[in-house]
Amino acid sequence: MKTISLQELNAVCDQVGMEPAAPRVIADSRTGYALLLEVGGERYEVTGHDGEQLHFRTIEHLLDVLIDVPELVRVARLDFSCWLPTPRYS
Repeated sequence: MKTISLQELNAVCDQVGMEPAAPRVIADSRTGYALLLEVGGERYEVTGHDGEQLHFRTIEHLLDVLIDVPELVRVARLDFSCWLPTPRYS
């Protein structure tokens, strides 16, 4: 899987003639929320300055980041396949 930095998200969305980018929010009960970007059939992990995949503690924090990229926030999809129920609620 390829990587893209958080700072490069705007640049990717601004490129003329590029296929639409489809963001996926991955919810994982152990690590928090991560962001993947699908462009033209390729998947990109969104990374921080250190090159490691970004994990957000809350969905609100992730949405605050996505709101800065209007092209993405309107089409974001949530993936809860890695989310495990909290024992006291199951």
